[in-house]
Amino acid sequence: MINHETVKEISITIHRADQNLTKLISDKDSIKTFVTDLNKAEIDGLWKGAKWDEILIICSDKTIRLSTNGKVFGSGSSGQFFKLDKKYQYDYQFK
Repeated sequence: MINHETVKEISITIHRADQNLTKLISDKDSIKTFVTDLNKAEIDGLWKGAKWDEILIICSDKTIRLSTNGKVFGSGSSGQFFKLDKKYQYDYQFK
């Protein structure tokens, strides 16, 4: 579980062949909502990926690195993953 009160900023980086796109979330209400949704995410199962995009949760005492493909997220590029709430898919894809 991630404590939203210690989170200073969230950075979502999408790796594309021609460029990397980064979205920063620093508004406290948006951070709280995003972290709360991550904390209550359901297990989606095992995934394996060659290259994943990245969610960095920058806290006052640590940085949490999560891999994502816009549908699921987890702590590595393969293994157990959790469902990423569908409401973030538009933000994730920078539409």
